[in-house]
Amino acid sequence: MQLDGLAAPDTVALPLHCVSPTGLAALRDRLPPEAAGFLDASGFEARPQEIRLLPGNGGVAGAVLGLGEAAPTPWSFGGLPHALQMTAFDPAWDGIRGRIAEAVATRDRDDWADAFAELDACVSPVLSLAEAPEHPHNRARNLFESVGGILQPRPTPHFVGTPGAIQGPPPIPGAHTSEVLAEWGFSMDEIQHLSA
Repeated sequence: MQLDGLAAPDTVALPLHCVSPTGLAALRDRLPPEAAGFLDASGFEARPQEIRLLPGNGGVAGAVLGLGEAAPTPWSFGGLPHALQMTAFDPAWDGIRGRIAEAVATRDRDDWADAFAELDACVSPVLSLAEAPEHPHNRARNLFESVGGILQPRPTPHFVGTPGAIQGPPPIPGAHTSEVLAEWGFSMDEIQHLSA
């Protein structure tokens, strides 16, 4: 299983590979040789909650999280079985996936957000750009700011000693076209022709 973390649209999210001991050989086969060799050299065995940061490109290229061999239990999913009103638990991943899909289809987003609001489950609604600034979680953390009359997300995370700040309003569409085309290798003649 691979999960991509949230990242800015112009960045590449680093992969998180979740693996059991029986799936470890298959994961090694899919990884670049230096990452697979690192896992071998570090003694990674995919024990529950065992984690390794994978080297690559002069830095971190991803992470591997060990799941162990135990079948998942209702507690593996926090408050999820309770919120979905699951009276029986099927420890097979494929079975649980189907049961979750069936349950989720029975209610709308806002009903589910209310059902999970007080539970220990990692669930939050997918918000539109208009809704995100008004969400209580985002308001409590002051995650949006209006600059030049345009509402923008503030830099995160927020550090006490070195607080980030929005440097100014977003550029007007097309304001940096010439600079971007030049960075991509277009000549000034080509840029002028394209801009005409």
